[in-house]
Amino acid sequence: HLSTLLYFSAQLDMTKLAVERVAGALAPIVYVWSLPFLATTGFAHLCDGWPKCYGTGPSISSFICTPQATGGLAATYFYPCLHMWLNAQEVNSRWSRWTLVGFQLFFGMFLLCPVTKRRMLHLFCVNNFCLMGLCHYASVISRCARRRFLRCLVMLLCGCASYILLFVLAVVAVLDPTWIHEHMPYCFFLAEAIGLSSMAVFPMLWFVEHPQVDDSCVFSFPLNSTERRDPEEPATYALHTLF
Repeated sequence: HLSTLLYFSAQLDMTKLAVERVAGALAPIVYVWSLPFLATTGFAHLCDGWPKCYGTGPSISSFICTPQATGGLAATYFYPCLHMWLNAQEVNSRWSRWTLVGFQLFFGMFLLCPVTKRRMLHLFCVNNFCLMGLCHYASVISRCARRRFLRCLVMLLCGCASYILLFVLAVVAVLDPTWIHEHMPYCFFLAEAIGLSSMAVFPMLWFVEHPQVDDSCVFSFPLNSTERRDPEEPATYALHTLF
């Protein structure tokens, strides 16, 4: 009876962990994608000429230019940031730590410097926190558990694609400040939302390679199995299955 109780207690703990991770990943995603609606209620900021905002069109940087919207973004991204630090402890490499420090520094400055007050400094911080975050994810992905590797890689590639697209759109906005909001006003926001969503999901999916630990329940319900799995290959070998 004691072993049965311990088993169900462990299953319950794993279920709680799964629920916490799902909630921690969904909170920033739901918040970011709901910013256009929140802007119409007065919670978030509406640009002049909405929705044809000057330059890049509506953007997350513009939406969070109210105290409550800035606080909401900081609050919802607390859990992903926490897991980034926990994951970095598992990897324990200098590059992963310094890129994470850079990400946290520039992410904080991004929140501290509204685009309506300190535009150039804000844009500098946006570029650097995105770049540092992607570099950090790239530094830890090789230590990811094999069964999670492909999903984490997809999130990393989505973040990279969004970063490149945002850079291209920013260049277009500099060359022609009216083209984006005339032809595709929400394109910049969509690229930002996809990038930030993928960055929120990655640390929740990532698990370090532990051959004797069942990590199958983190984004799903735990498997009802007590079988001991064979050691898995390092995640770097999963690259051979992609190409």
